[in-house]
Amino acid sequence: MQTLLELTASNPASESRALAATIIGSALRNNYPALETSSSVEVVTKVLDRLEVEADTTVRQRLIFALASAIHGKNGRKEYLDHNGGSILRQLFASGDASTKARCGTFVEDSFANEDMNAYRSDDLNTKIQNELSAWAGLFQDSLSKNEVAAISSKEKIFSALATIRKNYPLCCPVKDNFRSWIAEAVDHRSRLIASGQNHDEMPDIEFLNQLSAVRHTLFGNPKAGRKAFDASHDEL
Repeated sequence: MQTLLELTASNPASESRALAATIIGSALRNNYPALETSSSVEVVTKVLDRLEVEADTTVRQRLIFALASAIHGKNGRKEYLDHNGGSILRQLFASGDASTKARCGTFVEDSFANEDMNAYRSDDLNTKIQNELSAWAGLFQDSLSKNEVAAISSKEKIFSALATIRKNYPLCCPVKDNFRSWIAEAVDHRSRLIASGQNHDEMPDIEFLNQLSAVRHTLFGNPKAGRKAFDASHDEL
């Protein structure tokens, strides 16, 4: 593991750095004995150090994969938080392409937003995780409402992470006015598409819009308004 970590930093070929990061992630993913024995190497800390200086997009994405695997060790999330992992990843999110943003979204959802991942945390870690989720929730809302990502698949992963935070930790995810306006406009756009009578093949974003419509009121708005919207959608059908 130590040799692989060194390769992610020292090898001049980006393909080799990416491969080393992929091997790290694959070796540790859902492999708890390996996570236990590798904890002394401080994989999380060293991967975060690599992410701060790595310029190649593909290598960055592979390092995020390695981080997502390593963080599930016994002290992985504490190590991540102590090393300002959130700040490092949010900088990558802000400057990265659509695929990098999507990987950050999946990382946050799988590593922090899912309730079962936080079953054994301490009170101190609980507070830090809540702060982490709050920071990501605001960033995800801004990214979606500003239409920073064009790729539908990437939007779906970012929105999935945001919806999971809102569902499991609503106090960490107050709904911003700009996001509320964005989701309302998106659902209105869906209604117009449906009214136009186009085939679904001609509406590449319809599934994503359906996802937004399904949770607009129940997660991000007024549940009573949601019942009215549900009745209206059935009138359309």
